[in-house]
Amino acid sequence: LMHHQGRGRDFNPELGLALIAEAAEAGDLVAAEMQRQIKAGKGLSDVLAYAAPPPPLLRAAENGDAEAQWSIAQLYFAGHILHEEKRNPGFGWRERAAESGSPAAQAALGEALRSGMGYPKDAARALRSLARAAAQNHPHAAYLAGLRHRDGEGTAKNDEEAARLLGLAVERGSKDAETPFGILLVEGRGIAADPQRGYTLLNRAEKRSNTV
Repeated sequence: LMHHQGRGRDFNPELGLALIAEAAEAGDLVAAEMQRQIKAGKGLSDVLAYAAPPPPLLRAAENGDAEAQWSIAQLYFAGHILHEEKRNPGFGWRERAAESGSPAAQAALGEALRSGMGYPKDAARALRSLARAAAQNHPHAAYLAGLRHRDGEGTAKNDEEAARLLGLAVERGSKDAETPFGILLVEGRGIAADPQRGYTLLNRAEKRSNTV
């Protein structure tokens, strides 16, 4: 979509359509529905404005498919599914997806609960949702949950749990977690001190920030 619309990428409609087709072949239900409608002669701008969730996606979601539920939530939040309800239906679909086990939905719900975006702020519930995602190795959720344990937000301060989660986040590729985990390693807080590794992470993070 980014290539097709020239948003943040070079304008390349052919590549955009090819990537949609590739995603459809890989089993992405949203891409499959988009490709079906494109083949039926609709323009992509029309395909992106649904009156209701695409039928194949809705069937999967109603059958408890967490990722289908999360995809519908994202379509609502992006404005691709039209609605007249006072509260965006995406909130409900995100909650269903999180309950069904989607780590991405759990992480997004945790962030929303912490910030109060669409919900009353609830630090404890936010942390529970982030922890569920982190338990499925979601790197950003592990990073955020680690910070909450480090700072005592939504729970008592726990350096050991903070170090475990931040370490998991780094292991899974979170660059945001490198600085806080590096500091814990240098100081030996919640984890055996390892200044060499800690400073390696801190230097890596600093170099990256200087190149931005």
